[in-house]
Amino acid sequence: MKSFKVGPRCSWLVVVGLLAFVVTVAWSLAANAVSGWTIRINAINLSTTDTAVCGGGEGLRGDKLQVNVFTDLSGVSSGTATFEDATGHITTLNIDTVLGFGPGIVLIDSSTNNAVPIWLDDTIAPARVTVEIPRGCENTICTFTLGVDPVRLQITF
Repeated sequence: MKSFKVGPRCSWLVVVGLLAFVVTVAWSLAANAVSGWTIRINAINLSTTDTAVCGGGEGLRGDKLQVNVFTDLSGVSSGTATFEDATGHITTLNIDTVLGFGPGIVLIDSSTNNAVPIWLDDTIAPARVTVEIPRGCENTICTFTLGVDPVRLQITF
C-alpha cells in the first residue's frame, strides 16, 4: 500500500482547504438553523379609551387589523397587513419593508407608503399597534392597545 505524504510546500494548502471546508459547512448549517422572523398580528378595536402615540387616531370601535409578514436572513420582507375599518372598508398593505426604529418596528408598503408601526418601548406602555395611511405619525387612523383591545401580537425569530 502506498502512503500519501504532504511535504512542507503543500502543508499550508491542506490547512487552508480544510479551513475553507469547515467554514462552508458551518455557514450552511447556521443559515438553515435560523429561517428568519415572522410577525403576526390579529387585533380588534373594542375600546374608545385608546391613547394614540401621536395624540390622535384612536379609530372606531370595530376596526380590525390582520398582519402576516416574514423577513428572511438577507432582510427581504414579504407579507400583508389588512386593515378593515368599522364601516367595512378594507385596505391591504403589501409589506415589503420592515424597519426598526427607536421604540419599535414599522411594517411598510413602499408602493403606497402606508405603514403599521408596532410600538414596543416600555416608556409608551402599554404597547400599541397603529395604522398610518400614509406613513407618518400624524396620519394615524387607528390605534390598537395591548391590554385594552383584544390584540394578539406574535414576533418569532
